[in-house]
Amino acid sequence: MQEKYVVREGNLPKLEASVVPCSIKHTREVKGLGNYWMVERNEDGTLESYLRGRKLKGKELHLNGCKGYLLLKENDEDKIDDNVNVNYSAIGEIKTFQNFGHERIPDANDATNKIQEWLTVSKIIHG
Repeated sequence: MQEKYVVREGNLPKLEASVVPCSIKHTREVKGLGNYWMVERNEDGTLESYLRGRKLKGKELHLNGCKGYLLLKENDEDKIDDNVNVNYSAIGEIKTFQNFGHERIPDANDATNKIQEWLTVSKIIHG
């Protein structure tokens, strides 16, 4: 199986990506979320929000000059086998990336926080 990623520069909408500590069976953009998802920035730069009545605390992750994209799988999940190419296309560019935890900011060992380490290692390897 071969995977193909298509990123078209230019007219992609700028999106906020938030990683929240819950299971949501939806991976696409959610429209009309403005009334339900409001993030407050505290004086110390930490973030605070509420989801399903639970307090979330988080922080913004910096992509260290890299670009992040929201990708959409174009193939039908039920029809994919080892002989079919899997195609993804970018439907948005991530302008901010936020990581949240229940009642606390995720610690340095949190898998999502490791993104910054991976980006640093990638820059060292690939220049």
